[in-house]
Amino acid sequence: MSTAICIPSRLRPHLMAPLINNLRQTAHEPLYFAVADDESERICRERDVVVYRFPLGATMVEKVNFLSTATDEPYLFLGSDDLVFEDGWLEAALGACAEGVTAVGDEAERGHAFCTRAYVERGAVGFPGVPLY
Repeated sequence: MSTAICIPSRLRPHLMAPLINNLRQTAHEPLYFAVADDESERICRERDVVVYRFPLGATMVEKVNFLSTATDEPYLFLGSDDLVFEDGWLEAALGACAEGVTAVGDEAERGHAFCTRAYVERGAVGFPGVPLY
């Protein structure tokens, strides 16, 4: 295992089970979710996802910043709870890193990013109170 897949939930429990199933089919890596509601937490726990509970008022920035430091895998993916992944997505991202890329993000400013642990440790992903996207 090399990549921590971290998903900060946006209070949409109906997306949890399909997302977890999709990630389990396309990437065999540990899943970490940050949630703020009972139903999302229950769904994650039933599916053996590492889940962190936040208060209802927690911002996405707080969740993302926490998740980026809560794991120690050499690679980190931060993404939204409404994504759908295709086979090969993780291999493509790891391949880019093997070629020297340290971070890849989307241009839609939605906060999706794949990066190396070194990138996170440099503080390049963000720090408390500063939006990452």
